[in-house]
Amino acid sequence: MSDGFGTNQSIATFLASNTVYTEASTSAIYFTQRVTTVGSNSYPTNINTVNKNNAILRWVQTSASSGYYTAFTLFPPGSATMSILLTPWIYSPTYQTYSASSQTTSIATPISSSSEVDFMVYEAQTLFDLFVHADGVLYQYSIGGLKSTNVFNYTASKTAIAYGSTLMACTSDINGAYIEKFNFVNGQHSVYNLTTDFSACLNMNMDQNYQQLFVSIADSQGNLALITTSFTGLHPTTFKFTPSEKVNTVNLNSYSYAVGVDNSINVVRVASGIGQIYTMTYKNLCPNQCNNHGQCFSGACICSSSWLGDDCSVPKPFIYTGGTAQVAYLGTTVVTITGESFVNTPNNKITICGGQCLSMVFVSAQSIICTLTLYGNQTNSPFDNCDITVSFNGYSSDTEYIITYATPTLSEQYFQVNDTLVFNGTNMYNAANFQVRINQQTPVSDLIADPYSLSFKIPAGSHNFNLDIFTTNTWLYSGIVKLVPYLTSINPSSLQTASGYNITLSGDFFQSNDLTEMRIYIGDDYVNGTVVDMNTVIFPNMEGIIAKKIIRAYDDATYQLYSNSLAFVYSPPTIVSTNINQTDNTIISIQGNNFGSSGTLISFAISNSEPIAVTFISVTHNIIIFKAPSTIFTAFYHLTVDDQAAATEIPLLFKPTIQSVSNPHVTGGNLTIVGNYIINSEIYFSNIRASEQLISPCVAQSSNNIPATIICQVEGGAGDMDVVAVSNLPDVGTLYTPPFESKYQAPSISNISPAVYFANRTAQFTIFGDNFYNSNIIVKINDEECNITATFTNNITCEITSLKLANETTNPVPVFVSVESQNVFANNTVAYYGKWCLNDCSQHGTCNYETTVCKCDIGWRGNDCSEEIPVPSTTTSTPTGGATTDATTGGATTTGSTTSDLNSSSQLSINILAALLSFFNQKQAREDDRTKETSRETKRKPRYNCPVENALNEFLAQKQQHSNLMDSTTSITYSPTKKRYQDMDNVQIPDQSLLHICWHVGSIFPAWLWRNSHSLLSRECSHRKQRLSLCNFLITSVDLSNFSAICTYFSRVHLFAFLV
Repeated sequence: MSDGFGTNQSIATFLASNTVYTEASTSAIYFTQRVTTVGSNSYPTNINTVNKNNAILRWVQTSASSGYYTAFTLFPPGSATMSILLTPWIYSPTYQTYSASSQTTSIATPISSSSEVDFMVYEAQTLFDLFVHADGVLYQYSIGGLKSTNVFNYTASKTAIAYGSTLMACTSDINGAYIEKFNFVNGQHSVYNLTTDFSACLNMNMDQNYQQLFVSIADSQGNLALITTSFTGLHPTTFKFTPSEKVNTVNLNSYSYAVGVDNSINVVRVASGIGQIYTMTYKNLCPNQCNNHGQCFSGACICSSSWLGDDCSVPKPFIYTGGTAQVAYLGTTVVTITGESFVNTPNNKITICGGQCLSMVFVSAQSIICTLTLYGNQTNSPFDNCDITVSFNGYSSDTEYIITYATPTLSEQYFQVNDTLVFNGTNMYNAANFQVRINQQTPVSDLIADPYSLSFKIPAGSHNFNLDIFTTNTWLYSGIVKLVPYLTSINPSSLQTASGYNITLSGDFFQSNDLTEMRIYIGDDYVNGTVVDMNTVIFPNMEGIIAKKIIRAYDDATYQLYSNSLAFVYSPPTIVSTNINQTDNTIISIQGNNFGSSGTLISFAISNSEPIAVTFISVTHNIIIFKAPSTIFTAFYHLTVDDQAAATEIPLLFKPTIQSVSNPHVTGGNLTIVGNYIINSEIYFSNIRASEQLISPCVAQSSNNIPATIICQVEGGAGDMDVVAVSNLPDVGTLYTPPFESKYQAPSISNISPAVYFANRTAQFTIFGDNFYNSNIIVKINDEECNITATFTNNITCEITSLKLANETTNPVPVFVSVESQNVFANNTVAYYGKWCLNDCSQHGTCNYETTVCKCDIGWRGNDCSEEIPVPSTTTSTPTGGATTDATTGGATTTGSTTSDLNSSSQLSINILAALLSFFNQKQAREDDRTKETSRETKRKPRYNCPVENALNEFLAQKQQHSNLMDSTTSITYSPTKKRYQDMDNVQIPDQSLLHICWHVGSIFPAWLWRNSHSLLSRECSHRKQRLSLCNFLITSVDLSNFSAICTYFSRVHLFAFLV
């Protein structure tokens, strides 16, 4: 409120529906009361003068029954500290006014007179204490003085409320405002968030019925606002005023922007600093106003009995009788529960007898099914009712006690497990709720109960007995128990595979049926044992190894019952010695013991390898004889009998043998060895380069070792080599083969270049082939050593200058290559001559080394075939004559005349004839030279008179007459019935003319060439081993097409044209 003393100096306290105003000036406090409606005019009455500095006045209705108020005034009484003055004010109903009492009380405080006091509040419900906050300390006072001090977590404001032994103050920091609570009974200190939209706390009031606070604040913009929240800090809600009002923060005190609450009409009022009173109605802070199914208290709903939830909107589930009435105390029960308001949700919890009933099945809102498993550790007795509660989504029913435990049942049939007697049952209790007696006297302890059985230990040394089992109120079993033997141990603990000694079996109840003898089963076979006493039986051992290694006692005389089983083992095998048969070293015998009597339980293996398939000849307790497979090799072997390994290994050392060794290439590589027991052997290799070189490991080509084929890698070499196989076992011995002799592959010749060489002339040969090796290598040609210049695996080069007489040599000459005494001959590839053709025919012809004359290639000529024959240009004239063919006679008669001269071909013809004559002259000259060189020829041979050569010479001598010859008409008749000439010796030329030469050549050559070959032609044209003739010359040195053209031009002999 505002008055004439200045803004923010008014203090207003609302007391129920009445209002008491207290006003203060800058120098004194004035008291004015008015008990009429809010807003009536009032006049200040000067009650007394109190120093205004830091003074705080608080009106409190301290006794509602007597109707008086007490004014608590905190002021400095002129000393260094402040005091609290208590002044009762008595209300006069007649005058409707309050009057101050003279019975005042003063309480001294430690608060400095210069301190800033934040607030002073009074708790009028339980403690009747006054709370003052100054200098960051909260003081608690009673009439007797200071009771306690406390400190807020955050900065205290000018406002607080005390109610029900609890002080609630508005505090703040840079992050916002809080409600801080001190409970002065239990000492609890709590803090609740109020708002972050905040700049200052102003004033507080409350609704005691709803336990709801109202706080006036200045928001972050400095505007006046009102926040309401529960005593427990629930649902803080902010209200902003319209239009907004800026808060004046100058000279604030605990009465600034006072808040009044009228809970009878749910109205809250805020007195502003500009003379305004803001009024608004309010509701409780509970969600949905508790849906009319409960009461709101401190912002939380207190629901009626049939509703649950924060807003009392959830129907409370109820459980009725009519479902499953009994459950197993120990075990699993499927439970059906009936009631109402059940919810189909996975968020369910069903508790029965302290255990969780799981896997709920929703049938309807009135029925659900779940599975309950109890473990007998419940806190209640199996004879009491137990609790049941259901909860859906966190909303629980009341706990009902409508479930009981089912009564156990036991089977009439029992069974004995070792020394334990077992009864199957249902609905079992825990063991503590059963009682067991033997022969109606001896109680049995150490009972064990599970959901499906009850068991206990049989007293040691028992005979058959009467047994009673019962609970507190139920008899469960009564009858005779017949015991079977119980086995505990066997001696010796491991058995031998031999027979002839006794085994002791220990246990209990052997005499429970007064027996002296019983069957003892070893596996599926049995022997008769002797009962010595209640705890001992003796029986003889069986020979061999029993596959099923269990021992049982059998009471066949009375009840045909088996005892429990004892597992046993055999002693592991031991090895004394090993022997390999010298006649057949695949027959092996092993001496020792505990081998059993069957080879099916025996295995041989190397380390962790697969067992070796051996053929057993005989197996006894102390000896094994078997035949080894062809894959066996030298090694240490493991012996296993019935999955038990011998402690020592079996050394099998086999003597290796070598049957064959391959011939490796001189460059080295694969060496194939065949023999017995050579797999895993060490292979030693000796040759010209190395002595006893270890070339292992080698690769076996199969698993067979009798015989075995292995491939080793060797280095290059030549000649002889030795191979030795060595088998070795450490600490056992070494066996080896004698050296097996073999060789590297012998050299071979595939080609030799050149194919000819000459006397007194250095020749460089390259010999091609394989397995040439530069070690003791010798090359001879025609029994003369060829000096080696280079050696490679596939070729050798060497030089030789031979001085032998060529005429004393028979071609081809032998070629000899030897590498480390391994020889190879080539007798048909190289020829040796005394002379050679001029310039080696210039690479354009073939040399006849017998005659040293070149046979030029087509297109070349000259003595050394170095002159290339130019290609002439020719002109062909058209004959005027005709030609006829006599088909009747089969011959051909050509008749014609020529009107052209020899101008176009005469020069070519002359050149050809001159070449022929030159050829014959050269031949004669060479013959003369050869005659001189050969001492054995004492007389020159007569020159052969060749008709064709004579005819040519004659023609050249008469060449002046050619024109006359060519001018005349000439015809030649050839008859197929005429005898063919077979030899040039029989050729007769009737006319010394070119025409007759062409006739002879044209008549003889085509038939010859058609019938024979070039070589045959050369032979037929020779005489007395002289290989020069006109025919040979024409074929090798003359352009036949030109020669044929000349002959055809003159004689029209078409068969000669066919030759070309």
